[in-house]
Amino acid sequence: MLKMQSSARRKAYITAMKLLMGVAAVLTCALVVGMIGYILGNGIPNITWEMLSTAPSYLANRVGILPDILSTLYIVIATLLIVLPLGVGAAIYLNEYAANKKLVSAIEYASDPHPPWIFLIHMFPCLHHRTFPLHQS
Repeated sequence: MLKMQSSARRKAYITAMKLLMGVAAVLTCALVVGMIGYILGNGIPNITWEMLSTAPSYLANRVGILPDILSTLYIVIATLLIVLPLGVGAAIYLNEYAANKKLVSAIEYASDPHPPWIFLIHMFPCLHHRTFPLHQS
């Protein structure tokens, strides 16, 4: 009897937690969609072809973002031109020619999309704050 009562209470707890998580997820999504809508609603009417195609000038009293757009494109293209051949070359070398299996396994471990040490890096500020509090009371 006690086991069944405990099980029923546990199921109610799990159901309540799932409901709370669902409410939190819906609230978070609604806030994000609301912020994006607010930003786009206030920003899109102010975008003009002049703003996109001219350079900013204090003398001519005009706002432009063309140099920023071009700089971003230059950086992306330069990064691709440098990194893509290096990455493909490294992948071919590691798969076809590398004889040192320890080196290959270390590189594979470091390039894992979710290695365990990434979680430690993200948790370090929280752990550091608890170990070395900034304000002593």
